[in-house]
Amino acid sequence: MDAAAMSRRTTLLVLALAALPRLIVFPFAENVAGDAVVRSWLAHAWLEHPHLIGASSQGCLQYGPLHLMLVAFVEWLTGSEHLAGRLLSLIVGTLSAWPLFALARRVFSDRAAWWSVVVFSLWPLHIQASTTAASESLSGLFVLVAVAAIARALDTGEREVLF
Repeated sequence: MDAAAMSRRTTLLVLALAALPRLIVFPFAENVAGDAVVRSWLAHAWLEHPHLIGASSQGCLQYGPLHLMLVAFVEWLTGSEHLAGRLLSLIVGTLSAWPLFALARRVFSDRAAWWSVVVFSLWPLHIQASTTAASESLSGLFVLVAVAAIARALDTGEREVLF
């Protein structure tokens, strides 16, 4: 098997490992209370009247506008106000396994990378964040991508990965 095929296979296995527990829980998870419900409402309101959000008083309250706009985009794609935020969290929560794998492999070893993904995939708090409309999965993905990029830049000297 060539390196590209092995890389694709590894990527698919990492993502499948992260997706499986989240997909099992997804049908039973709900936005019952807290930020997830409010974020869904605000995203729906923004979708009805899209505009550039320049301040919290322009429709995002104390929440970050990027998450609300992404939830609104998923609602526009799916037509489901109820599922949009949860689907976004499911996607970015699953994708978070890849930079974690890359980071652990770079800093430690292949074995550590696989164990990191296994533990991450079964982490109840992240499974919950990946199945509700809260923003923790999105922010977690951004943090993991940033730390993995910094580790790569320090290791290889490729400073362009930081951009």
